[in-house]
Amino acid sequence: MVCVDRKHGISFYNPQLEGWSTHYIPLEAAVKDCCRLLLYVISEDTRAMTSMIEVRHEQQQQQQQQQRAMTSVIEVRHKQQQQQQQHVP
Repeated sequence: MVCVDRKHGISFYNPQLEGWSTHYIPLEAAVKDCCRLLLYVISEDTRAMTSMIEVRHEQQQQQQQQQRAMTSVIEVRHKQQQQQQQHVP
């Protein structure tokens, strides 16, 4: 269930459903893929083991994306330096 806070223009998905079953997994994955921000609530009311695993997975995904971006920047700079060196008499 995707909800919208009309006053603030914020949409959100709360996976804490009373009748949750595995058929919600694809919906949750699709919602997460569209999000700019993921908020995981971890409190004394729940062990939240799955949420903690998901948080770590998201961190790893972001780290890998940042590493790929840095590698691309380094490759572009290296090519630029090579081109500049070729044009120097």
